[in-house]
This record gives sequence, structure tokens and C-alpha cells, in this order.
Amino acid sequence: MRHAMKPFASLGFLCAVFLCAVPLAARMALAEDEMPTPDDRWAVSGVLENDLFAGTDRHYTNGVLASALSPQDETLGLPADWWNVLPGHRGGASKARIGFHLGQSMFTPEDIGVSAPQPDDRPYGAWLHGGVSMVSESAHELRALTLDLGVVGPAAFGEEAQSFVHDVIGSDEPQGWDNQIRNEPTITLAYDHRWQNVFELRPENGIGVDLMPHVSGALGNAYTYAGAGATLRFGQNLPDDFGPLSIRPGSIGSPLYRPSGGFSWYLFAGAEGRAVARNIFLDGNSFKDSASVSKKPLVGDLVLGASMAYERVRLTYSFVMRSKEFDGQDAPDRFASLTLTLKF
Repeated sequence: MRHAMKPFASLGFLCAVFLCAVPLAARMALAEDEMPTPDDRWAVSGVLENDLFAGTDRHYTNGVLASALSPQDETLGLPADWWNVLPGHRGGASKARIGFHLGQSMFTPEDIGVSAPQPDDRPYGAWLHGGVSMVSESAHELRALTLDLGVVGPAAFGEEAQSFVHDVIGSDEPQGWDNQIRNEPTITLAYDHRWQNVFELRPENGIGVDLMPHVSGALGNAYTYAGAGATLRFGQNLPDDFGPLSIRPGSIGSPLYRPSGGFSWYLFAGAEGRAVARNIFLDGNSFKDSASVSKKPLVGDLVLGASMAYERVRLTYSFVMRSKEFDGQDAPDRFASLTLTLKF
């Protein structure tokens, strides 16, 4: 099987998030009286992004991410003073949390049936990565400083993962992974800052609307960029959080989820623009010759979606339209995502 199972030690955890969350939530509901309050629970999220949901198979073709965020003021023994590096964090007035993530992203050219190099199209590439975040929340603001470590190239198991999935679903076998970018360790330092309820309207009937702007940035050999955007939500019993999680470089939403109690739903529209100084999946390797294309310095995302939640389980569907990322790209990309979040 071309060693197809090697990369799935980490990806198996991501699948477990989806397969186990609903029955686990039902079992926990039986002991509701003994359970802690929402802010005293861990939040676990699983994200699956794939262009198959949008009817394409090219460029950013798949991303999976598992994320865990601690309860408020749970830092797993790390000194609380460390959180003071976050702008606006104020000791007892701010809630300190620690987060973890593990994920894999894959990129291909438009025609995966060609085995020869395609110098005018996006290179094959994969990213296997994980990291830790310091998260601070206070007065309708959320800040997160994230250290991400990973690897790109064959060591990220993109070929094995895509070949395995395509074999399962009966799609064409990708032919060009021999031309992928080469092995390189990655280190990225990222910062996200979000504001909640800059505009808010919540009438007595429970149907409300709110607006949440954000800024984001990353510095590293995988990604270096600065971005800004906002998300508008409209729905019933809007949860007191910052929207559903997405996979970097997109940064609509966050891992924080605070249930509003009972059933809630909302529709949302988000937009983000990024000034991109480095994208290893377009620029190629940092210190070796590799496949590359000329990237565009400005990239924008438009996100439309719907979210439903009951008690401590939230399910979100998002559709993303991403502007052209490199010279010669014939059309913007689109993909969709499913995000499942569980509080336990």
C-alpha cells in the first residue's frame, strides 16, 4: 500500500474527534448535575477542509486539524506571568488558557494526472505540523500567541495520505508527487487578536446579529503574512464566543466555544485580507532548489456558513472562496469545511 498507513497515526486522532464526539456528548448529558460549568471544561475541535465539497480537486485540496483548548485559568503548571506577553492581558482581569493543535495540509496542481513537472502550476506540497498556544480572554477580546512546529516535503506524508483517500473514494491516483517541494522543518510564530460584539443587536425573541473584527499575523519559513477581517453572525441564541475554528492561513473564528444553553443556530459571513511575504507552498524551499511559482502579495478569503449547537456540541459548515494566489492561476479557489466542537 505504498506505506499508506504511516501518516495516519496522527490523522487517526483527527478522525476519532468526529467519530466519538456525539456519543460521548450524549453519555455526558446523563451526568449533567455533576458536570462543571462551560468555562471549566476543555473544548476539543476537529476540522476537515476539502475542495471535493466544492466540486474541485486542485491547489489547496485538503486540510485536517485537531485542536484542544483548556478551561479558563488552566495553564497546566506553566507560570501565569508568561501570559503577560499578550497585549492587554491583565492578571486576574483576564482568563488564561492553553491550547494545542495537530494537523496536515495538502496542495497539488490542477491536473494531478500528469507525472512530469508542471512549472506554471502550483507545486505539490504537504505540511504536517502541531503546536501550542497561549490564549487570553477579557472584556470581549481574545488574544492568542501560537508556536507551530512542523515539516514540509515527503516527510509530511502528503502523497501517502492523498493516494490512500483517493483509493478509498475511487478517485484518480495522483501522479506527480515526485515533483513536490523538498523536506524542510518549519517554525512559525503566529498572533491573532479578536474583538467580540463591536456591533450587537439581540432582541427579546432571541434572534440577534453581531459583528466580530480580527487581526492576524504569522512569521516563519512556512508562512509570513499580516491579515485583517471581520465576521457577521445572524441567528438564534448566539453563543458567547468568536466563531468556528478554521485552518491557517485562514483565521476566521477561534478554538474557544462557550455554549449558550439549549439549541442555537446562526448564519455567518466573514472576510479576510492578507498581505503575504512568504508562502513555502508557492515560494518553494528556503535553502534548496525546488518547484515554485510567483505568488501574489495580496490574498483574500470570503467565507459563508451555518452553525448549529445543542448543549455542548457544535457543528459548522463553511464555504470558502479564496482569491488567486499565484501568477498564471486561471480562477480563484474554493473549498468547504466541516468543524465539530465538543465541550467536556
